[in-house]
Amino acid sequence: RKVPATRVKFALEHLLRNYLDGRTDDEPFSGFVDRHTDEELGNMLGTGNFAAPDPEFVAPKQPHAPAGV
Repeated sequence: RKVPATRVKFALEHLLRNYLDGRTDDEPFSGFVDRHTDEELGNMLGTGNFAAPDPEFVAPKQPHAPAGV
């Protein structure tokens, strides 16, 4: 997704609030991200309010972060 630079702080705040509200006990951020789809994470960012899909984006072929990070 593309987020205008002036809106990045709001998108990150939305995502982090979703993480704090939706994580399991002692779940690291990487675990939270890994158990959600890109679409779900985009919704958590609130990108539907101020971002457009990036047609050049290529999803990574590996998990967002190694386990235990």
